[in-house]
Amino acid sequence: VNFYKISYFTIDNESKKISLVGYADKNFKQRENYRVLSYIYNHGFNRSPYKVPQPLFYYKKLEAMFYVAEEGPNLYSSIIKNEEKIIEKATIKAAKWLKRFHKRINIKNQKKYKINRATLDPTNVLENPKYIKDDNKNIKDEVLKLLNIMEKEYKKLFSKEILQTVHGDFHPENILLGRNKNKFCIIDFTDCKTSHFTIDIGSFIQQIESMGEKNLSVEFIYKMQKNFLKTYFGFKKDAQNINSLKVNWQQYCKDNHLNEKTIEQIHFFYNWYNLKAIIFFLANNSRRKIKELIGKIKEKQSYKI
Repeated sequence: VNFYKISYFTIDNESKKISLVGYADKNFKQRENYRVLSYIYNHGFNRSPYKVPQPLFYYKKLEAMFYVAEEGPNLYSSIIKNEEKIIEKATIKAAKWLKRFHKRINIKNQKKYKINRATLDPTNVLENPKYIKDDNKNIKDEVLKLLNIMEKEYKKLFSKEILQTVHGDFHPENILLGRNKNKFCIIDFTDCKTSHFTIDIGSFIQQIESMGEKNLSVEFIYKMQKNFLKTYFGFKKDAQNINSLKVNWQQYCKDNHLNEKTIEQIHFFYNWYNLKAIIFFLANNSRRKIKELIGKIKEKQSYKI
């Protein structure tokens, strides 16, 4: 990845500056990334609050995509600083952005998002002796057993469902707020593929929980999860209390009469991203966090080994 800052004059002799990104990789994925980003940008996502980075061109010789850089902090930076008002506004904007995306964007000839070991562990952490030492081998075995259960459950839940274009990695670090935190842009469409729409909902619900647990109260995390769901699905009431710890996001959906299968599908992807987080924490040697995530996944009866 290369960053460029360019100064230029318009035809009216006005001085302007622009920041560009050149993104190349050896796996030749950038042609497809450019196609995807161009489609999204040209179908209603070219200005805040419904915005993605502006694609410029694909340079075949370098196998690189060039686009206009979006500057400013992401939502995760506000989570670290415990900026509750900013987080709350951004969470609602994120749900509105995602709802519009799922309604408008349907890109042809995309690859399907797969629930398998390659997607779970793309850098092969589970086979790396640096991370899988004697005291971690039981964790590897447990992760693979959970993966096997989830592969079967995915077929059961989604084999007859209509699939569509999804973001594939919808979480706070990919939500940019602008320099003054008054703009809104979604980035990183590397995992934009065909899947069920609930993958993006499950991703956000899980990752605002995981990323926020050190700096945000449990009450506030619950509230943000429920605010996101309320905005996306258009719930009319706040269940018993949107701030209540007695009402988690699953119960909140039930109280608002969301289809039970849809809740189960969101829960599936919530647990899928918990499983992916275990791989991350294995590479960062955080056994306490791994045990906590395995415990969360096993709260669902069908995942008990």
